[in-house]
Amino acid sequence: MLQKMKLTTAEIIEAVNGQLLTGGLNESPAGFSIDTRTLKKGDFFVPLTGEKQDGHVFLNEAAAKGAMGAFIGLERLKEVVLPEKGVFIAVRNVLAALQSIASYYRSKFSVPVVAVTGSAGKTTTKDLTAAVLKTRYETLNTEGNYNNEIGLPLSLLKLRDYHRVAVLEMGMSDFGEIALLAGLAKPQVGIITNIGMAHLEIVKSIEGVARAKGELLEAMGSSGTAVLNGEDPRLIELGKGFAGKVVYYGFGANCSVRGENLAATGGKSCFFLVVPQGKIRVELPLAGRHNVLNALAAAAVGSLFDLSPEEIRAGLEKAAITAGRLKIDSYGGYVIINDTYNSNPTSARASLLALKDMAGKSRKGAVLGDMLELGAHAEKAHLDTGVLAASLGLDFVLTLG
Repeated sequence: MLQKMKLTTAEIIEAVNGQLLTGGLNESPAGFSIDTRTLKKGDFFVPLTGEKQDGHVFLNEAAAKGAMGAFIGLERLKEVVLPEKGVFIAVRNVLAALQSIASYYRSKFSVPVVAVTGSAGKTTTKDLTAAVLKTRYETLNTEGNYNNEIGLPLSLLKLRDYHRVAVLEMGMSDFGEIALLAGLAKPQVGIITNIGMAHLEIVKSIEGVARAKGELLEAMGSSGTAVLNGEDPRLIELGKGFAGKVVYYGFGANCSVRGENLAATGGKSCFFLVVPQGKIRVELPLAGRHNVLNALAAAAVGSLFDLSPEEIRAGLEKAAITAGRLKIDSYGGYVIINDTYNSNPTSARASLLALKDMAGKSRKGAVLGDMLELGAHAEKAHLDTGVLAASLGLDFVLTLG
């Protein structure tokens, strides 16, 4: 259970430039919530307005569940009937208020933040990095894939005095979004897993993706450390222009953190991990060369935080990975790989190659989901993925979408 936040109503009002409607100035929330289904007693409710739902409709439900109070959008002020008890603060924009209080709250902590972004592998890399750091440090990490303009502020608001490091995932679909998230989180270390075909409907080209992801490095500046995939030529180029420290990970001699002698055994990947602190054999409970790269990124961060090779290995081998990413199961003699969550050409290719490399005589099939936001590249990207799947000799491919 999280400690109560070191944050008062007066601080919230100042941070969000709000107006106190009811309640006292010295009350402190237990946390922040955007969903009354998961809201806990003492939480401060953030009634976001979306295309299908207006959170202000749930103010009384939030109060009934024991919410400390809520933001109220100025545009709804005349329409809303406030609950009898609670701290209610009028704000010009509820989402902007959430981001502002998260930024203010982040500034109260000196803990280092590790940011993770990339076209594919963000969530798995975040999970692996957090698992590695948790072998020594009390670590806050993004839950699931809370990686956008709503999820990242909510993650920041979970910081407590006992945390020693935070690992936060950052997603994007347009220019400026990584810059916004990095401005809120103020990371000292930034991982970029790869530059691939994702969000092309908006950023138009691979070069646009590189520019958007590069906003993380710009935000960190010369005092930051970039942890970059040394197997990705675009990231190598991005690293050359970065004013801060750069650590490359991969399989080549250009990488100070690298994997050697990679071998696939069932759903595992065995390799020798080389870090500045030494060399050690790792049995990663994930299939695929791309997941070894994700593990190497996590190992690079562990090395930066002075973890021993043994601690890094322990974290990697016990990591709990968010569901929906390269899920491999066996049913009735079939090995089934499920990569249906928010897939893109980069992740789909990696998953298919991982399945191909799996040892054994089992029949093999893939379940692949939609690849969205590809714009004019969509037809060719789906066709190329289908051609690759057909070329691998799989027993079946099931597509959803």
